[in-house]
Amino acid sequence: MVKDLWKEKDELKCDNCGSWAKPTYLSLEGHKVRGWKCSRCDMEYIHPEDAQKILASNKLRKQMVEVKVGKLGSNQIMRFPQEVTHALNVHAGDLAIIKLSGKDSFQVKIKHAHK
Repeated sequence: MVKDLWKEKDELKCDNCGSWAKPTYLSLEGHKVRGWKCSRCDMEYIHPEDAQKILASNKLRKQMVEVKVGKLGSNQIMRFPQEVTHALNVHAGDLAIIKLSGKDSFQVKIKHAHK
């Protein structure tokens, strides 16, 4: 298993000035992400996992994702592709809040159970 430097609170050597960047939260396109910031030159480094999630999320925003409606018992169900649930950090046990937004459309907001 790969060691997550950010979780371990390890510092990261700054490529710009050679000093040490400390773990902190940063903002990337309005999202709170993990990263490191150098106290000497203010260079910021985004955690690669968080950067990947933002890139995937941005890509999904530019396209429509089609999901098929199925049936489970007496309920209608929708299964979302893994890239959608990964980008939104959705896990089993989270709640989906649904709001009707038009005659044939709705919005879904995720309420995370693990937060």
